Amino acid sequence: MAQVIVCQNCKSEVEGVEQIVRCPSCHAIFEDPSRAKPVTKEKLEIPTELIHWDNRFLVGNKIIDEQHEQLCYLINDLHRAVQSRTYRANFILDTVKALLDYVSNHFRTEEALFVGTSYPDTELHLKEHHFFEEKARAIRKDYTEAQIDLKPVLRFLVEWFVRHVQQVDRGYKNHIGK
Repeated sequence: MAQVIVCQNCKSEVEGVEQIVRCPSCHAIFEDPSRAKPVTKEKLEIPTELIHWDNRFLVGNKIIDEQHEQLCYLINDLHRAVQSRTYRANFILDTVKALLDYVSNHFRTEEALFVGTSYPDTELHLKEHHFFEEKARAIRKDYTEAQIDLKPVLRFLVEWFVRHVQQVDRGYKNHIGK
């Protein structure tokens, strides 16, 4: 049976915790799930965000905006996992897998909204998604086989996320509903 703890930060229940976990509601990080006390920024001793979520990433669709925000949090989670010496390799691998799986699901959601509309860059957008998914599969394979340095991967993720959301995703804004 999965262990359940209550986040002392927001009082949400968090299930299935093992060693280090992030609350899905408030995104607090817990070092000791048995006590459910958030790790302080000072204890992490690393910048906790590579990407700060704000209005510049909004595209005007509630579902897509929520998914983009979650992607931002997942990229930041991977950053913290890579930077912190307390995270185990399998936690990092799980974070990589969760991030890449979430991106694929997000792409399917976006595509369901804009394919079949008057969005003129549909084919280009689909190619961007395909490129990212190919790169994501290569990253997952490389990390699984050799535990590669993920700092360049993080740089790629941040640059791709910012450019894709602010430039490419904004292109379908007027072709999908809110």
